[in-house]
Amino acid sequence: MRDGMLSKIAIIMLLTAMLAPAFIIQQVKAAPKTWTVDDNGPADFPTIQEAINAANPGDYIYVINGTYVENVVVNKTVWLVAQQQNITIIDGNEAGTVISVTADNVIVSGFTIQNSSSSPGLGIYGIYLNDSEGSVINNNNLTDNICNIALNNSNNNEIIHNTMLTYADCGLNLTNSNDNDIALNLILDNKVGISLGEGSSGNNITRNEIKLSSQCGILANSSGNIIFHNKFINNVKQVLTDSINTWDNSTTPGASGGNYWSDYLTRYPSAKEIGNSGIGDTPYVIDESNIDIYPLFRSPDSSLLLVDLNDDRIINILDLYAVVRAFNSYPHSSRWNFLADTDKDLRVSIKDLMLALMKFGKKYP
Repeated sequence: MRDGMLSKIAIIMLLTAMLAPAFIIQQVKAAPKTWTVDDNGPADFPTIQEAINAANPGDYIYVINGTYVENVVVNKTVWLVAQQQNITIIDGNEAGTVISVTADNVIVSGFTIQNSSSSPGLGIYGIYLNDSEGSVINNNNLTDNICNIALNNSNNNEIIHNTMLTYADCGLNLTNSNDNDIALNLILDNKVGISLGEGSSGNNITRNEIKLSSQCGILANSSGNIIFHNKFINNVKQVLTDSINTWDNSTTPGASGGNYWSDYLTRYPSAKEIGNSGIGDTPYVIDESNIDIYPLFRSPDSSLLLVDLNDDRIINILDLYAVVRAFNSYPHSSRWNFLADTDKDLRVSIKDLMLALMKFGKKYP
């Protein structure tokens, strides 16, 4: 116990020294203008759309708790951030897509987003990215939409820390969208968890929990995506595919495994764990072209997935160093690493470092 505490103290001292340059260079640019929105109180605007219309590219729009019955169009580069997720609600009133993003480098964070239209002609999406690049959809709760999040012709975006649930046709749909990071989302009780539609490759799908899909966890109609360290739990079909994708990180040096499949031991009752590695000795076969070579033998601890920044299934100095390298960064800054933002507040801070340090030395699954 004493040795462990001394080791952590030594690590803190080392990291503090490493952090010093980050504090020196933290003032990179002047803060953008902040606009406030409140539907029931003093603020710059009573509606989100009015704030977007008035904002200049780069501005920050802070939305006070309340219910905003709107169909929002984000057509310029802004930050759109809610005060508190569960009680800052954008309700589409079944009149169309709730939030349409048509600009690059947009941030949408911390909202409950609900009640899109059920008519394709009006818009069926909770959040719809169309021709958007570099946007960050972070820490939102999406429910009662026909499709919770969709990307069309949208590349290099981050879809992270969202909850997508309640009987939607699709949790997340990609069409002609490449090189996106889809990570740390809970995708629950949809018909299809994630749909990889035509023309969508190079997407990195990791650390998600895809659960209780009534059709399939992933519907893959595009090839060339990497899918690992996800939890597939009790989907009617875990995967339906007519394409070829990678289901573990075996192409990465120091490969550390594939996905957790809740039906693994049902399908392979004789499978055993390889030593204490956390890897099953029998590959999980989706079809002859799609095989998880290194399936995770047990469901990984989500709190460890959160802070394992380098995917090696152990929380060590490399993970702490990754946080240090990204320290004080935010989306679109040069050192931003969304995995280092473990507390989901869009800035890498001492809180993120402490979250990783609390799990130091732990291994999963």
